[in-house]
Amino acid sequence: MMMIIIALLVLVAVLVLLLLRKYTRLVFVGHASLLLKTWSVKLGAIGGLVGVWAQSFPDAALHAWAVLPPDIKNILPPN
Repeated sequence: MMMIIIALLVLVAVLVLLLLRKYTRLVFVGHASLLLKTWSVKLGAIGGLVGVWAQSFPDAALHAWAVLPPDIKNILPPN
């Protein structure tokens, strides 16, 4: 149920932006499509999704940490 509400909120936000673009002088930047090709934007988005997932489902994040092999845990910083 919560995912449906979030999806509807995202849909409303997109529709509002598109209506603002059509009926006002709002202009999106022309090079925004190029940002999707850069690795830094992709890695930032993935990192943000992992952070949101870890905060939304802490028990799953703790389980994922528990099943990691010790050599991978040693590579990651302690904080």
